[in-house]
Amino acid sequence: MITVTIPPDRLDDAIANPDALKIAYDVGVLELLGISLSILGVALVVIGFAAYFSVQRAAKQAARDVAVREVPRSVDEHIRKDAFAVIKGVLKDPQTLAAIQAEMDRLGLTDVTDAGDVEGNILDSYDAKRTRSS
Repeated sequence: MITVTIPPDRLDDAIANPDALKIAYDVGVLELLGISLSILGVALVVIGFAAYFSVQRAAKQAARDVAVREVPRSVDEHIRKDAFAVIKGVLKDPQTLAAIQAEMDRLGLTDVTDAGDVEGNILDSYDAKRTRSS
C-alpha cells in the first residue's frame, strides 16, 4: 500500500535533531494521516445520513401506527361527547347545508309537509322542533 522510507540525508539530521513533526512531514506520514482522517470523515457523514433516514422512517411508521390506533377512538369519543355541538357546527356552513339538501332531494327524503316550518335559520327551526317534541 504505502511504504515509508526516510531519505538517507534526513536520517543523520533526524538523529541529531529529533523533531518528530518535521520528520513525519518529510516522510509523508502527515499526508497519510490527513487521508485517513478524510476517509473517516466521509464515512461518518455517510453513517450519519443513513442513521437520520433510518430514524426518520421509524418515527413516521410509529406515528402512523399510533394515528391508526388512536384517531378512530378519539373521534368516536369526541362525537359521543359533543355530538350536538359538532352537528350544529357543521350545519353553520352554507355549502354543507346545500350539499345535504341536494343529497336529500336526490334520495327523495325531502319532507314537503314540514317545509313550511323551516324559516330562516335551519338550526333555529331544529331547536324549535326539538323543544316542541319534548
